[in-house]
Amino acid sequence: MAEEVQAPIQPPPAASAPVPRNNVLAREEDLFRRTLRMVAILVGACVLFVGALSVVAVAITSRAVGGGAAEARSPDTTTDKKPLSI
Repeated sequence: MAEEVQAPIQPPPAASAPVPRNNVLAREEDLFRRTLRMVAILVGACVLFVGALSVVAVAITSRAVGGGAAEARSPDTTTDKKPLSI
């Protein structure tokens, strides 16, 4: 029969040793800095995403309407216009 191999028993860590969270020793200032960095990354990603959607929407709308910037037309001087009366 096959013998079972048991892992060696490790002694527990000393009581004064800090307990790592997610393999990183967390401090208050590190947590604040990481949180602020994550907020900045998320806000930047949202700004880029919404900006890209806005550019696509403007491009699609301008093509559907007739494309290009609004053109200024010269006034028609061949016809006499009557002043509007109230």
